[in-house]
Order: sequence, then C-alpha cells, then structure tokens
Amino acid sequence: MNDALSYGEDLTMSLRSFKCDVLLFALLFFAPVNTATAQDDTNNVFARVNDHVVPLDLLIFLSGSRQERSDDSAANLANRAAYDLLVTEVFAQQAQKLGLHQQRDFLAEIEMARKTLLAQLYVQHFLKQTEINEEELKTRYARLAEKRLYRFRVLELQEQSEAEHLLNTLQRQSYDDAYLAELGFREGPWLTQQDLPAELDSALDELEPSAFFAKPIPMDEGWQLVQLVGTQTFPKPAFNAHYQILESELRKERLDQHITRTLQSAHIEIVNDLGAGVEHALAH
Repeated sequence: MNDALSYGEDLTMSLRSFKCDVLLFALLFFAPVNTATAQDDTNNVFARVNDHVVPLDLLIFLSGSRQERSDDSAANLANRAAYDLLVTEVFAQQAQKLGLHQQRDFLAEIEMARKTLLAQLYVQHFLKQTEINEEELKTRYARLAEKRLYRFRVLELQEQSEAEHLLNTLQRQSYDDAYLAELGFREGPWLTQQDLPAELDSALDELEPSAFFAKPIPMDEGWQLVQLVGTQTFPKPAFNAHYQILESELRKERLDQHITRTLQSAHIEIVNDLGAGVEHALAH
C-alpha cells in the first residue's frame, strides 16, 4: 500500500494523543467475549486476522470519530481507519502472545478507559433527560448585566517604602505613557471584574482612567503600583442570541447539582492515603 507510511504516522499520532482512539484499543482488549461473539455475527465482521475476527463496529467507530475531527473525505478516512485497525489488531495479537496484556499498567489503563466511556455515556443520558423551560431561561437572562472590561498598567517593586514614595510622586502630577514605560510599567490585557483581586475590585467605582490605585497592592514578594488605563462597556446580548448559552449554563448547573447529590448518596470509603485529601472535597 503506497500510503502505508502516512497511515502508520496517523496511527502513531493516535496512540500518542490517547484521546478518542484510546477507546478503540480498549475495545480490542477488553475481553475475548466481545470479539468471539462476532464469530457468529456475520453482519459484524470487518476482517479476519489469523482466524481472529475484527468486528465491523470497531471500523465504524474509528472512522466515525475521525470524521468529526477532519475535513477529509469519508472514503479516505475509512481507508486510513481500516489500515490502522488492521495494524492495531496484528500488534495486539503480538502483545498478547508476549503476555503484555496482563501487565498491571495496561489493565489499569483499560479499566480507566472503560469507566470513562461509561461515565460519559451516563452524562449524555442525563443531559438528554434534563428539561429546561423558557421561564428559567428568561429568569437567568434578566440577571445578566452589561459586560465591562478593564485594562491596567502595573509596576512591581520590592520595598513597600519605595512603592509608596513613587506612588505619591505619580499622584501629584500627570506623566505621559513614555515616562511610565521608562519606569517599568507594563500594560496588561483586558480583564473582566471577576478576574480582579478583591483589593482592585472594591476601588473600581471611584477610579477614573489614568488614575492610580490609592495604595500599593501587596504581593507574595513585593508590591504593585496599578494604574487604570481604560474601560470598555458592552451591553448584554439579545435574548434570542444568548439562548443556547443560557441553556448550556443551566444544564451544567443541573449536572453539577446531580454530581453532588450522587456523591453524597453513595457510600464512599477511602482506604488508601494516596488521594485521601479528596474527603474534604466530598464533604462540601
């Protein structure tokens, strides 16, 4: 096959990414029962490799998952998936001959992939069953406020006395941008109010653009002088334009609440010190 090299590279990338395609390898290894069943199901046979059936379901899954992530044609994706599936099957058989499928790390990886897939299927099922009515969406929309962004210049200094002295100097008269840049002030990105530390948030209403915060702000190591450069205000979007976002947010809230209730109702006993700190998270 002329494209064997590129196909092999695709397989290598799939193995390295360990994302969607990991479920394929998990399905290959889970249990002989799965593939043995295919011996009697003539509609679910893609190929036979050394008298071992490779189920058609695996090819459909692999090519379908790649189609979601690629602009290539369905035929090309299917051919690449078929080649990778055959390579994977041959290698899997060789690994089993060597007993590699009995290694502890391999078994843990397969079990984690199986449980992750089951959890994802359950979440999808829960979200499909979750109903969001329009009144809930309108109530949430009414709580939305206009979005305001802030931009600051920041200078970091080691000593509090040095920071206070420079701030007093800067507050007595105006200095241009070039001078502030010479002092070492750097301009940061636009931030929302939620991005700001409490010290800045509480003083924003009284601060005009180009003004400095009244006091140096303490850091883990040193002090910051902060100047408000400017603000931008965006009105909240129309209800219809924001409908899907509101619905997604409500579904996520329902899911978070369901996760909390499910954890609280489950009998969980931590028996190993590794990860024992999770008990605090489970209690809240």
